[in-house]
Amino acid sequence: MAVSLATVLIVCLACVTFVHTGRYAYATIHYEGTPKDDEYVLAIRVMVQSLKMSGTEHDILVLVSDNVRESTRQKLTAEGCKIIQVPNIHNPYRQDEQRRVSYKPRFEYTLNKLHLWNFTDYERIIYLDADNVILHSMDELFMCGHFCVVFMNMCVFHTGLMVIKPDTAVFQDMLKQLASLSSDDGADQGFLSSYFADMEFAPLFNVSAGKSERPKERLFSGYNLNHMYFYENWNFNRYRKYHFANLTIPGLSLAYPIAPTWKPWYWYMYIGLKWHWEWDTVRTQLGDDHTLSFLVSFLIITINYILSSPSLAAKTCQKRGSYTFTKIHNIATELVQQLSWKIGKRSVAVLLSFIGVGAGMMFGISVVPGLLPPKLAWPLFIAAFDSIYVIVLKWFSWVCGSTPANPELVLALSFFADSILVLIEFADIYSSPIQKVSAFVVLISVFLALKAYWFVNVAKTSAKLKKGGKIAHTSNDTV
Repeated sequence: MAVSLATVLIVCLACVTFVHTGRYAYATIHYEGTPKDDEYVLAIRVMVQSLKMSGTEHDILVLVSDNVRESTRQKLTAEGCKIIQVPNIHNPYRQDEQRRVSYKPRFEYTLNKLHLWNFTDYERIIYLDADNVILHSMDELFMCGHFCVVFMNMCVFHTGLMVIKPDTAVFQDMLKQLASLSSDDGADQGFLSSYFADMEFAPLFNVSAGKSERPKERLFSGYNLNHMYFYENWNFNRYRKYHFANLTIPGLSLAYPIAPTWKPWYWYMYIGLKWHWEWDTVRTQLGDDHTLSFLVSFLIITINYILSSPSLAAKTCQKRGSYTFTKIHNIATELVQQLSWKIGKRSVAVLLSFIGVGAGMMFGISVVPGLLPPKLAWPLFIAAFDSIYVIVLKWFSWVCGSTPANPELVLALSFFADSILVLIEFADIYSSPIQKVSAFVVLISVFLALKAYWFVNVAKTSAKLKKGGKIAHTSNDTV
């Protein structure tokens, strides 16, 4: 009898657990047809991975439009997501300028979030935008009221995190209200701000008070920290309140509401934005292999450097019996000569070094894939950048008829110096934004000085840039 009773209790507890996990869910939305589809697929995968690392056992839903690729569905399913296809909710603000201040095509179908109010199989749903990363378990938010959001500024709440109690009547009413309510961004955040117009007067959610059934509640900012808060004072001390005070980062999640090209899945801004690394730490858990992308980019840089040699170009033209290359050489030499007479040969050298810097940066950004992890992308970028810089130096030397230090030595020294400067800027040694900005100003000054040095060295050793000197039109291609 005792054994039977114990068995019954275990079965009952298992049923209770199953019902508990089935009543709650995390959710996000995804639609495609934009140039940034792959970026947001990666963002969702990282967000979902961070959720799993937080220890939650609740469902993770991804609401997708019918145009989402099968490959995307498979990737998200492999991450443990439940894929639910929903019809796109027409955006009435696209052509209605009187009811919205701004409209961005990338927000065309963000109103699909409203479908969450129709998912009445769940008692609570925590919605998360793709650009969130979870730091600690957020399951306590399932105890929040019927609609809960964080105010990231005193005027507008942020819809990147919402706690929703599904209600079909509310969903139907929202669809009706879309025809009349305004939206300051032509998207979901503006509409929901109008629909829940008095949210700023809602009481603050208090997890210690137990399960809440209030219609609306505000959430403390620690539930969804804007990573930009950190850069105001180089710490999160202002947000060490509530029951997050003892955490290293006083919050349960980080949000990245920032310019699209500065999102944490791009490698460009890791040099300046410290908390992007928190996102990258989660990304590394996905186990993606980036070897092929890295090798292809490196091969492009190497081939470009080899084929861009003026010596190689001169020899090729000589073999074909073409005199075009010699004419270009003479014209370029004349142009640099005339310019040096007007502004001085040192100024010409500095100007061309900056042109080399600009060209190198554009080449580096174009040849390094935007979604490559920063630890792989930055070395590639420096290599691409310095290769173009040295190519410009080689052509400048060719025009001047000068012979500077070995170009490959210049390339190696430049790569080494630039790597050191980048590592110093990356280093977590700054305790204030003033220190970070000051270091950046100093490092960029050193960087530009080093870049100008080699060009000035060429100008100093060049007879062709000497004011009043006679130009000898030769086919000299020595570099």
